[in-house]
Amino acid sequence: MIQTGQSKVEIQAYQKGVGMLGYGRDFNKMYGQITPIYCRVVNFYDTDTNRNFFYVNCELCFTTHGVKREVIRRLLERNANGDYTDENIMITAQHTHSAPGGFAHHPFYNFPVPGFRPKIFNIVCQAIQEAIYQSTQVRQDSLLYFHSGEFEPEIDVAFNRSVRAYNRNPEVTKRSKRETHLAVERKMDLLRIDDLHDTPVGQINWFGVHTTSLGNRVNKICSDNKGYASAFFEEDMGRSFQAIFAQQIAGDVSPNFHGKGKKDWHHKGPHKDDIENAKFNGRLQFYKAKEIWEQAKNTTPIQGNIDYILAYYDMSKVKVSPEFAQGRTDAETDDACHGTAFFHGTPVDGPGMPQGVKQFAEFLSICIKYGELFMAYFKKEPIKSMIRKKYKVQGRKNIIFESGRGIIYGTRNIKNFFIPGIFDGGIAEMKKQHRHGALRELPWTPHIVPLQIVSIGRLAIASFPGEITTIAGQRLRHMLLNELQPKGIKHVIISTYANNYNGYCVTTEEYQAQCYEGGHTVYGQWTHGAYMTRYRELAREFCKEPSQRQIDRSIQPHTFSEKEMALRSYD
Repeated sequence: MIQTGQSKVEIQAYQKGVGMLGYGRDFNKMYGQITPIYCRVVNFYDTDTNRNFFYVNCELCFTTHGVKREVIRRLLERNANGDYTDENIMITAQHTHSAPGGFAHHPFYNFPVPGFRPKIFNIVCQAIQEAIYQSTQVRQDSLLYFHSGEFEPEIDVAFNRSVRAYNRNPEVTKRSKRETHLAVERKMDLLRIDDLHDTPVGQINWFGVHTTSLGNRVNKICSDNKGYASAFFEEDMGRSFQAIFAQQIAGDVSPNFHGKGKKDWHHKGPHKDDIENAKFNGRLQFYKAKEIWEQAKNTTPIQGNIDYILAYYDMSKVKVSPEFAQGRTDAETDDACHGTAFFHGTPVDGPGMPQGVKQFAEFLSICIKYGELFMAYFKKEPIKSMIRKKYKVQGRKNIIFESGRGIIYGTRNIKNFFIPGIFDGGIAEMKKQHRHGALRELPWTPHIVPLQIVSIGRLAIASFPGEITTIAGQRLRHMLLNELQPKGIKHVIISTYANNYNGYCVTTEEYQAQCYEGGHTVYGQWTHGAYMTRYRELAREFCKEPSQRQIDRSIQPHTFSEKEMALRSYD
């Protein structure tokens, strides 16, 4: 028998003038609040095996390993005998870009905030910890139903913002710029939860679309389209009902109108006001979720036990299986690098540097590339091999930032970087931290990340520590479904923005286009193959009996020293 317990706790992290997380612009700060932001939790408890699984969804841009580690510490401090582990908790985010930043320990995503914010970190951890604990106090016997449905093509809920990259995949139907709404996965997966008296308790649905209906000039906290969808569903069903609108494969999927005859629109939807557009998109998600939720009652309830597995992998040091590398035997990953396409942003959701500046940045990147390759002839090992490997792995990416090595445009002398801080607050903060000795510990973005698979009967939920594009996500799901069939799995969910964040994952074909998502696929052109390689290893271990599974526990995420964090912190 599966019991469930549900809870919802507000994340009260508003701090006037502190930066928000997602758009990476120093002017995108908090100066008000449109909606509350919440942490929602469903505790699944298997009475046969006494196993818990906590599915956590926060109305934040993403989550981090540091947050999860602290949440578990606080839970065990509160109840030393509680069943709270890294393996049975999955902390996800619904990816709103209108929520506080500053809670990540790695410095790269804190530069525009600016800096690490201990108060916000503590508030986020406390809200998650409280929600998880509360969910254990209200468990009841439950019935679980799983069902899926599709948005009709005429529903303006999602658009592919990088169709040029999407069309490079050999398995897709090529789409024009007027068919961006067809270059996305329009499927929503939904888990319905009732009690044994057929009283609705809640639901979790997974549908991939960016939570970016509000632009970077709306300087107020808001849960955006998915938050509105949750509120609409909960209001419709009553106060005791809980609705989680989680993400799935959303990397290249935008809620904002473009293509489909809408390329001349100057706003993001049918309304001129971003808030109204967020509500519009949220209603579309709510209507579809309610439809699938009603249909789910006609399916057979999920039977079976809860099981889970989690392992950490260094994604910067993966030898990719030839099966996932177009047959190549030399495919591998390397330290994280960000390209000009990342800093250029996406014109649909959040533009970055102007086109002219991007062209100059690309020219400078190319000059540095060929200069380094030329000088490599005169370098000794291992420097020579390191330089050559970097450019081989990163391929067509024009590199600006090497966050794995603490380098920008070929220099470690960050404080004297040639672009003045007056042009961008993030650059100013980066220079300031370097002057103060706050950027000595590496890497500046995660390279050791958790991969996790949880099964509830025939349903498997695989965490993904970042954002994955439509075709990359579909390939991963298909592979996992095949690998997990011996375990009786019939459905696989790719639950993204889970447990940590290390940027994007595109297919190797998409990477060559170097759209925004490819510029933010940090481990190089074989990143997707690396994830496929590691997930397959994990899935095969998961199919074994728990006592037979072999996981390398020596690989653990980097922990920054208290001194380093203090130098990067703002109270």
